[in-house]
Amino acid sequence: MNGLNIQNGLIFIYKIIIMKIVSLISCVKTKNKHICEAKDMYISPLFRYMYRYAKKRSNKIYILSAKYGVLEENTVIEPYNKTLNNASEEEKKEWSKKVMKTLSLKEDINNTYFILLGGVNYFKYLTLPNSVNPLKGLSLGFRLKYLKKNI
Repeated sequence: MNGLNIQNGLIFIYKIIIMKIVSLISCVKTKNKHICEAKDMYISPLFRYMYRYAKKRSNKIYILSAKYGVLEENTVIEPYNKTLNNASEEEKKEWSKKVMKTLSLKEDINNTYFILLGGVNYFKYLTLPNSVNPLKGLSLGFRLKYLKKNI
């Protein structure tokens, strides 16, 4: 490893240390059947583990909803039955544009480190310069195993 690579690595580590860390958690199919806060709407084990994982690592959490877009944890919402999993690529792109616009109003995108937790369709077209998706490529069983081990 040459000096330039070490320097770039140290700059990256320094940036991560001083950056705000925001987790984005995608919604899930299994929901409460009554009006409640967004963090309580999604009741699957996967969501609960992603939420606990994010709570330990983030300054802020947003939930990405196929219906509502970017949700604050305490936003009160009604149950719904909408997903990006059966949306067209054009619909996913349009949804992602709206999400990026909302995120850019709430956060300094270039100086925020995003932890992406959830389904690929919710992150596929987001353009976040500083992000990691620790669950990317893992099956449901391995996602749960990873999250349980790391919370």
